[in-house]
Amino acid sequence: MEENGYWRESRWEADMDEGTREAFYLLIAERLAYFQRKWEDKHSEEKRKKMELRQNWERVLRERSPELIKDSEDFLDDLFAVHQKESEALYFFGLEEGIRLMRSLLNL
Repeated sequence: MEENGYWRESRWEADMDEGTREAFYLLIAERLAYFQRKWEDKHSEEKRKKMELRQNWERVLRERSPELIKDSEDFLDDLFAVHQKESEALYFFGLEEGIRLMRSLLNL
């Protein structure tokens, strides 16, 4: 299996053509976005706290080091991208484990 950035490429993924792989990743991204929306709906207080933290951080930067705003935004964007890749890897792991478990149960 080939390393694919943050996770190993699965056997079934290696057999996909490029169009199928792209559609699969878009589907995963949509499912993760759906989960995020549902989670935020159920955890509005945590969402509010996140927004407050970001606003406070931006305020502190504007007041103390406005020249660092762009660097900070770039850093946060990179951090978000890493988190997104980790979420995708976790989703793939859960998907593979679910399939593995289903096969195991069917073979009982």
